[in-house]
Amino acid sequence: MTDAEARLNNLMSKPPAYIMNFGKALTTSDTWLRGVGSVLETGFPVPYSGWIYKMAINDEAEVHIESGLIHVDEGDVVSFEADHDDVANYTIKLYVNGIVTSMTHVIDESCDCALTLYFGLD
Repeated sequence: MTDAEARLNNLMSKPPAYIMNFGKALTTSDTWLRGVGSVLETGFPVPYSGWIYKMAINDEAEVHIESGLIHVDEGDVVSFEADHDDVANYTIKLYVNGIVTSMTHVIDESCDCALTLYFGLD
């Protein structure tokens, strides 16, 4: 088992240090998901240094889980874009400080999308 796999297993085995929630009705165009009290696209600053290790996306039909390890520092800004492909699919993309990360997921319909992001501490 690699160090990254061991870290991810450790984070997944205990409650998150904190979570952030985002959401938006997805219709037929690209959009940014909104966090509680935020303006679209601005995102939220991370309160502590640590790891984003899971995102859960509820598309009204099921909950999709993506996991990975993305290190963030206190004050980094996280945001989500729903990128519409002009057919029927959305790619949900996690951004940190305006840069897209490897944590993405494709959902195949318009919906009221709710997303929870899970963090573990260093």
